[in-house]
Amino acid sequence: MGLIMNEFFEITYEEWLEKFKPEFEGIVPYLWDTIPEGTDPRKIWTRNGFEGVGWISSGVNAGTKLGYYITEIPVTDGDEYSVELDMNWEDDF
Repeated sequence: MGLIMNEFFEITYEEWLEKFKPEFEGIVPYLWDTIPEGTDPRKIWTRNGFEGVGWISSGVNAGTKLGYYITEIPVTDGDEYSVELDMNWEDDF
């Protein structure tokens, strides 16, 4: 039986912080280079960037990956999220 997509959600960065609670390093979410072994795949988010545009997506996306976030709260099976980052997202690097 294949994966059934329930819904696609576009949320703000603030909504993502509040709803999914990413792991923090100081005052910013911790960006992993690789996914720690044994991590629940529903808690993995990919930080993406392409041609000056930045976003965070639920799950693993190797194509435009800048790193991974791990959250305390998992995504509901089948749901997919996209988090728009503001225009100054490159300032984080």
